Amino acid sequence: MAIYDDSVICPCGSGRKLAECCRVILADSSAKTGRFSNMAGALGEEINRRLAGKKFSGDKEMQEAINAIVNERNRKPLADFCGLSPREMDAMCRRPFASPWLVRFADRIDPPPQAPILVLYEALAEACAGSGLKATAMGNLPRSFVREAARLYWRPDQQAEIARFLGTFNEERFHDLNDTRTIVASAGLLRKLHGRFLLTQKAKELAAQGTDAIYRFLFIFYCDRFNWAYRDYEDELPIIQDSFLFTLYMLQRYGGKYLPFSYYQKKFVTAFPRIIEECSATPYTSAEKRAHFAYSRRALQRFAWFFGLAEVKSNEDNPYFWGAEIRKSPLLERFVIFTPPANAG
Repeated sequence: MAIYDDSVICPCGSGRKLAECCRVILADSSAKTGRFSNMAGALGEEINRRLAGKKFSGDKEMQEAINAIVNERNRKPLADFCGLSPREMDAMCRRPFASPWLVRFADRIDPPPQAPILVLYEALAEACAGSGLKATAMGNLPRSFVREAARLYWRPDQQAEIARFLGTFNEERFHDLNDTRTIVASAGLLRKLHGRFLLTQKAKELAAQGTDAIYRFLFIFYCDRFNWAYRDYEDELPIIQDSFLFTLYMLQRYGGKYLPFSYYQKKFVTAFPRIIEECSATPYTSAEKRAHFAYSRRALQRFAWFFGLAEVKSNEDNPYFWGAEIRKSPLLERFVIFTPPANAG
């Protein structure tokens, strides 16, 4: 029985590994007829068509024929992948930081990066320098610091809008600040000792290297190790995080102008349609809408925008991304370099 190497992403467009999708199995190896069964999608149809009527001297020869077809297909651009080939999508999802032939990340960024997460991290680092910042009885950041961080982070009109909805403002209600503290603590840059928040030696070393070193460190940690499903109460949906490079690729390719979040939602679901099957529908919300929401929240808002790789404008003057549109930022093209460039066609 001949089985194709199923460790790569399936060329059928599902976004899953071949082992979890259109595994190619010879149905009748003894007959050597080249007839296959239990295959799905265009990949199986193409193999059936191209090997129809052919005879093989053994499993090895037949396997080589299968591999040649699938490897050829793996290198063909797919419209559902926004022009990427399955091989490129596989590298983006499984080896994002180890595929220099496809993408690299700048070591030095000029001018230095600006991003919402850096605004909050720099405020936190300054407050925690020296003897540190005293925690509340509940172990949170003190309200005096939260108010100062909000002043640095939001415009006065946005602060008023938030106060109108939330009333008393503390760290738990300032989600972006709470997320930042959670991220940097998980990354080993912040610790709590004897009731005080303190910077670690790693944080001090990064500070000495400059803002771009801090940014690069946080970016890699957030993409590679932090759980994006944290705090949003949606399904796990790991493909959203695993495909972070695909999101950045789409932004580079299509993000020259503001487009609604729904534009990227639809393209993402087209590339990874099985995400809908992984979402739990409710009496009020379809699985597809939940997939769209989770993608927008995790990939566009909490990742691309929060890390300064995208700019967002809302039809309403509020900080909640209602009716929002998104485009790429200058930082995206300076920091993430695709080969060939994503906007080349």
